[in-house]
Amino acid sequence: PYFHHKQLLSPPIRRAAYSDRTAWLMAEMSRLAYLKFENSTDELKVALAKAGFTLIEPCFNTNGTQAFLAKREEDKMAVLAFRGTEKEDPRDIIADLQARFYKDKNGARLHNGFYKAYQAVDTAIQAEAKALGDYALYVTGHALGGALAIMATRALYSYH
Repeated sequence: PYFHHKQLLSPPIRRAAYSDRTAWLMAEMSRLAYLKFENSTDELKVALAKAGFTLIEPCFNTNGTQAFLAKREEDKMAVLAFRGTEKEDPRDIIADLQARFYKDKNGARLHNGFYKAYQAVDTAIQAEAKALGDYALYVTGHALGGALAIMATRALYSYH
């Protein structure tokens, strides 16, 4: 079951401090990212509705990188959740293993495999994030999904 702690569903949205409610909500969203929504979004939509979120379609699924974007109207909150490594998808393993680092234009060292995996969905995510307007956007993921979330956060910084 997803979102069974209803009392945790109202995290502080526009506060730059740790929140156990936000952490729990992001963990739940990260779990949902493992649903096979590339085949059907029905299960994902039902689970998101339990927390008052609606799925923004289509989900992101390019070259082994999967993510979904959902929003909740009542508090203008949006969540972008990335799927982590799947043992049965060799593209995920390759992304994890491409551990060569390079410096970006700002001098930050980036993991080549994570960067390439994020680039597969960057254009689509940028467009959807820009369309969110005044929504507070949270980005999350587990394992490889967490690394992709960091890449997305860097890429999206200029919009939020």
